[in-house]
Amino acid sequence: MGYGVIKGNYLSIPQNFKLSDIKLDNSELSSPLRGIQISSGNATSFVAMTNVTMKRATLEFHNKPQHLFMRNINVMQLSTTGPALKLNFDLRKDVRGKVHG
Repeated sequence: MGYGVIKGNYLSIPQNFKLSDIKLDNSELSSPLRGIQISSGNATSFVAMTNVTMKRATLEFHNKPQHLFMRNINVMQLSTTGPALKLNFDLRKDVRGKVHG
């Protein structure tokens, strides 16, 4: 959702996400599905999630939002598929506004 890398350094544009009242039930499906992936991360970004219920799905965060608010989150995934919640925080330096040559 709009992030990238320049010469090994992290680069992003402002991204803010607010998700609320999400219900996803994949328990009747035979094949594994991804779920929700959120990519956000720069000095002013925030992610707010409230009232999220997901069954047989994975919730993934990529990069490092400055503010992460989570309330009433219920995510369930089969143990054979993998974790229900993944936090992939990118610790590279933010290089927005700098000349790259």
